[in-house]
Amino acid sequence: MELKFGDQTVIRTMRVPPPEKLTAADMQPMLDSVKAHSEAVFKVRELYQSVPVTLHMFGNQFDNSAYGGLFDLAQTQGQFVRCAPPEINL
Repeated sequence: MELKFGDQTVIRTMRVPPPEKLTAADMQPMLDSVKAHSEAVFKVRELYQSVPVTLHMFGNQFDNSAYGGLFDLAQTQGQFVRCAPPEINL
């Protein structure tokens, strides 16, 4: 998946040594990836709350669809669904 679709997929490969040789440094790339994704999601949620953004633009952060954005908003406590007029270009 990673080779065929690159950054378009959430599936990543990572070589990990056997459990007895595993160190924190071995896990750091995965932790960095999770942190970067979390920060990106936080920023897009802040943007959605502060300016008119369509569900499709919001959903691009999740799975490139308005449905993905709507699903995320529905699952996140304290979030709301807002509609923006289609003539707004951000």
